[in-house]
Amino acid sequence: MKRWLGISIALLALVACSAPAAPTATLAPSPVVQSKTILVSAHRGGGALAPENTLAAFRNGIALGADFLEMDVHLTKDGVPVVIHDPTIDRTTDGVGRVADLTLAQLQTFNAAAKFPGAAEKQIVPTLAQVLDLAKPTSVQLEIEIKVNADNQPYPGIEQKVIDEITARGMLDRVRLTSLDLDTLRRVRAINPKIKTTALLSFTYFRSHDLDQPAAVIDDVARFADGIGVNSALLTPKLVQEAHNRKMSVDVWTVDSESEMTKFIKMGVDSITTNRPDVLKRLLTR
Repeated sequence: MKRWLGISIALLALVACSAPAAPTATLAPSPVVQSKTILVSAHRGGGALAPENTLAAFRNGIALGADFLEMDVHLTKDGVPVVIHDPTIDRTTDGVGRVADLTLAQLQTFNAAAKFPGAAEKQIVPTLAQVLDLAKPTSVQLEIEIKVNADNQPYPGIEQKVIDEITARGMLDRVRLTSLDLDTLRRVRAINPKIKTTALLSFTYFRSHDLDQPAAVIDDVARFADGIGVNSALLTPKLVQEAHNRKMSVDVWTVDSESEMTKFIKMGVDSITTNRPDVLKRLLTR
């Protein structure tokens, strides 16, 4: 009996060893986890693709299907809101000087595409009105950052001038005003409590606020802002969650690599501001 039992066990083992192995499943690459729509904000119109903050850049941002055109506004010597990032024209044009020391007519003699590699055509520094008029027939939304002057001081009356330009075109529902200077947003809300605002949070802000206390950060800005826009080196999942708990939107800036884009998509942000809206659009439609 023991002999037959041993033979049976040996036969069973032989059959098991000769049976074909079960096929191994081939794992597909993990897709980007995207549980909601992520909005694309073209930074300065898409500053890696066309001369930043020019009509050419904004046309390209619209053509690429960006959800937002992001831009920066200063005031000229004669009080006209113009779209340029720096308080001086040195970095992006073929001129030198402060925006605040130049009239609009003087400012628009310079070439805003002069420093962009390969730019073939001259571009002016546009007025905010010109950018709004370009965007108005389209569905694109606008993210307008109100800047301070070269002395890091607010331009007198800039908030009212910006709001007047937007209101005159019936575009208040398509605009969010942003600033690194949070007093600027307080003045915006004093003029129009219903206008959408986003508090931009940078290293300067977090010198006096604790990034490890996200509830305190949101408490600080929720009085005058509907959302936060956070430097990409500073944004944390806890800050995203705390903002969402308070029904505030979260934007992250400025994100140009696909790996970083993927990181913030997974983090659950509402929008990503990028110089490469083309790359982000492709990533979001895979």
